[in-house]
Amino acid sequence: MTVKDRAAVVENARTIFEQDRRIIESQRPEEIPTDLRDELHLKVPDASGIAYRRLLSGISGATPFMP
Repeated sequence: MTVKDRAAVVENARTIFEQDRRIIESQRPEEIPTDLRDELHLKVPDASGIAYRRLLSGISGATPFMP
């Protein structure tokens, strides 16, 4: 790969990262409860969410709602 090719790859990556940054920074995620009793969960489709909430509940200092 030539220096010119590498510069083009880097510039392309910077363009993509800038587009992603603007999208990510514009998001305002909803607060999620750390207590599983605050929501209705279905075992199979919500398995990862349930595991995440259980991990959050084990963190000392976690508030009832975390962003």
